[in-house]
Amino acid sequence: MITVVYRHFAQRMHLFMNLGNEQQLIRGSTLTDDTCQTRDRVSVPNPVCEHFFSYTLSCLQSSRLHYFQLCHKNIYRCENSEHIGCAFIREIVLHCGKSSNLSLFWWMNVTRPTCPGALLYEEEGAAFVPTCSNPNPHFSSQDITSSCVCPEGKVLNDHLDGFHCVNVSNCTCVFAVSDMVRTQIKGFIFMRIFFLCEGGKWRCSENCPIKCQIEGQFVSTFDGKQYTVPGKCTYLALQVICPPPLFIKMNLLELPVLITAGLIVYGHMQGFNWTVIITFSKKDPSIQAVFWQSSMYIQVLTSSDIKLRLQMSPEIQLYISVPRKHKGIISALCGNGNSDGTDDFTSSSGIIELSAEPFALSWSLGACTVNIPSTCINTHNEIFADEKCSVLISATAILAKCNVHLPPDQYYTACIQRTCNCGNNMQRCLCIALDSYAKACASLGVLIGDWRKAANCSK
Repeated sequence: MITVVYRHFAQRMHLFMNLGNEQQLIRGSTLTDDTCQTRDRVSVPNPVCEHFFSYTLSCLQSSRLHYFQLCHKNIYRCENSEHIGCAFIREIVLHCGKSSNLSLFWWMNVTRPTCPGALLYEEEGAAFVPTCSNPNPHFSSQDITSSCVCPEGKVLNDHLDGFHCVNVSNCTCVFAVSDMVRTQIKGFIFMRIFFLCEGGKWRCSENCPIKCQIEGQFVSTFDGKQYTVPGKCTYLALQVICPPPLFIKMNLLELPVLITAGLIVYGHMQGFNWTVIITFSKKDPSIQAVFWQSSMYIQVLTSSDIKLRLQMSPEIQLYISVPRKHKGIISALCGNGNSDGTDDFTSSSGIIELSAEPFALSWSLGACTVNIPSTCINTHNEIFADEKCSVLISATAILAKCNVHLPPDQYYTACIQRTCNCGNNMQRCLCIALDSYAKACASLGVLIGDWRKAANCSK
């Protein structure tokens, strides 16, 4: 019993002695309040800050003392570093503006950066410099930065080598004779249409038509907006509200259609039948001629100079060409052709929709169910589509020579969607998608070559 009590007493004493040593160590390691400092004291005023802030009274006013103290803290012990001092002073100069006395003081003491060619250095310039290709880039105040820009009222002529600033009216146009030869010309004739260079862009003559194309479920409006219809329904593709009236319908349903007069063309699209119906009045028929242009195309001529071309194989596709004089009297899936793509999604009730689905559904005739998938139906199809459609964007593929004339991004997206949801014959759907891009390139005068053989589409 005595042994147990002694052992317990010894343990308590050992713990007390250790605790005392710990407290002693803490007292010995504690620093007084004036021993530890986060920074050295600023004892001598900085002459750089003194001189600089003598120019800032009219600009900073009541905030001058605050920035003056910040200057001392930023530059302290870094007086010989131009990077630290100049960076702080530059921010104050930008805050005060280029018209202040401070800005004059700044540029008297620093070397203005040089710019190539006719460009001028701008401390607060546009991040996106206006060019002949894009004379009015959209940017916000967040896109302001130090940059090289053209003098006010001029744009950078990006159609020529070097850095030349010109008026927009003097911008040149580039005509690609071949991949290696590019020349500046005033105008040219292509497919009996005269194109004139105006302000760096090719403009066609007054009789130049606007075009809409409907390739399966993929639509490109008269103003170039591309989208996909959401369901296998009956749509009004184009309506012309003037005598003689003309209505072009697409029936993506496998249902019989009854019309009093008109032309019915049956075709096939990605696993289901669809129909193009052109209706007109018996008393004043719009259709003047319907004939086979070739073994694949039907041509339709109308009294209002509207031309329709239907591709019958391997998939039915509709191409509509409308004279510019009809702008404002046309509507439906193909848009209104008013040269403003922002209002292409104008619904049948006159409301501008924000997306393609409600717009397309507003032009459907009867009930319409959204049943065309926007994603791949299975992983195998997705892998095949990703690999094969890449020829549209690959820099080494045969189709790449057209990429500089016609960006392939939207055609690539359509190729993925078309091929993914094709069913069993994915190669056939792939070839249809590639053919759409090849035809668009050919319409611009860009001949790609035997792309069918390269893409295994010759059969």
